[in-house]
Amino acid sequence: MLKRPAFVIIAVMAYLVIFVVKSRLHPDLPMLLILYSLSPLLVIWMVCTVIRYGSYNGQELREEQEWGYEDVK
Repeated sequence: MLKRPAFVIIAVMAYLVIFVVKSRLHPDLPMLLILYSLSPLLVIWMVCTVIRYGSYNGQELREEQEWGYEDVK
């Protein structure tokens, strides 16, 4: 479950939404500092999980292409 990119993205985004809502509704400074200090670690965890376990389902580039977008032909 912790290796599934979709779960990790949803969990980190929910954490960040809870952080923003909590900072607006109940601004408790010590709790906000703890939540704020954990945020970069969670984002780094999310990025590493997506890079390691994510899969790309788009079109592969041809030999003469350096980069490209799928919607531009």
